[in-house]
Amino acid sequence: MAGTRNILIDQGADFNMLLTIKLGTPAVVSDLTGDTFKAEIRRQRTADGTLVGEFSVIDIDLPNGEITLRLLSAVTAAFPVGDWFWDLEWVDSSDGDKKRRLLEGRARVIAEVTNV
Repeated sequence: MAGTRNILIDQGADFNMLLTIKLGTPAVVSDLTGDTFKAEIRRQRTADGTLVGEFSVIDIDLPNGEITLRLLSAVTAAFPVGDWFWDLEWVDSSDGDKKRRLLEGRARVIAEVTNV
């Protein structure tokens, strides 16, 4: 079952979220070498819902389970203001390419006032 994390995104600003992936009980850092990730924001909570945007997933320190989800300001500037849905999926190469949803939640886009 995926964890829940609601996020706030400032329209027209960069967004970065560092994540350390831990699994099991007790939670242990996962080596993510060779794995792939995808994270999207959609208007509806369905895979065929209207796409609002897609995160870039940056490999920070894969052997120590660290990735960053990133949205550049040019991307968030085009986001409509409102409450949407997002999730992060992982294809685990060490487990037969098993697909897992790691996180999901609401993505609230806050209107930009000053345009630099």
